[in-house]
Amino acid sequence: MDLSTKNESSIIDSKLKTFICVAQNLSFTKASQLLFISQPSVTNQIKTLEKEYDIELFRRKNNGKIELTAAGLLFYENALKILSQVNEMEDKLKNLSGNLAGSLKIAASTSIAQYVIPPIIADYKLKHPALTLTFLTGNSGKVIEWLDNNEIDLGLIEDDKELPYFKSQLFTLDELVLIYSTKNLIIKKLIDSEDLYKSNGLGNFIGKLPLIMREFDSGTRNILINNLEKNKIKTKNLNIVLETNSTEVIKALVEAGLGVAFVSKLAIKKELRLKTLSVLDLPGLKINRPFNFIYKDNNYNNLLKDFIKFAKDYPQA
Repeated sequence: MDLSTKNESSIIDSKLKTFICVAQNLSFTKASQLLFISQPSVTNQIKTLEKEYDIELFRRKNNGKIELTAAGLLFYENALKILSQVNEMEDKLKNLSGNLAGSLKIAASTSIAQYVIPPIIADYKLKHPALTLTFLTGNSGKVIEWLDNNEIDLGLIEDDKELPYFKSQLFTLDELVLIYSTKNLIIKKLIDSEDLYKSNGLGNFIGKLPLIMREFDSGTRNILINNLEKNKIKTKNLNIVLETNSTEVIKALVEAGLGVAFVSKLAIKKELRLKTLSVLDLPGLKINRPFNFIYKDNNYNNLLKDFIKFAKDYPQA
């Protein structure tokens, strides 16, 4: 639970908020910046807590950084529970009016953030104007990192790997398709070469294509590699000409004739309509991928439940 905003419960003692912020960031300086108070004030509040309970909450390591003591870790775990309970109580009281309130921090991986979730978030905010919404975007690895560090309440990723520390729910299914530009005569010749495909097989055919890929730690890349390997197509045999962290950049590069790419079918609606890109059907290779909600079990409150239900019920164009 991130305490870098000022709209946390006024019932919670400021020293407790300060302690949680220091514990989450392991830095007095960072906590002072996030809480908009001076560093001496942060230090004094922590010292006051330690004096009140006659314990040491933090210790300084040899490299100058701080870490939680065993007592500090116990204090932190229980402080989070207290804060969560108070926030849940206040939200329930506010929600008796029928208008959801509180704060919700969401992060989505790139494809979902660009092509799926914006209208859902916009309509949800319009439905609940008293709600404070924060929305971040990064690749799947970054979203997982934010959730692990309690910087967000809810993540949306397009990765199918097991995440033992989080709970997950399926949001919807997407498909990765191979796109190319019909204006690229070299690629078109490869694609039109039936002998190449029939005699050498799917793996060799894909290996001949100049492939533009998403960056390492991208959910799109992970699912693509997993599916190719299931079809005995090794990563080392791919002709990767460029890697980038942007689907929009990938589409532009394919349109410019640099190569081909596997992208979300949701990402190319406009290009298919304008006929600037085409989809190559690959018999025997259909790559479906899940879009999943991920969250921490101890943070699965009524607000999260309501947003997840709203998103699942939202009509997909």
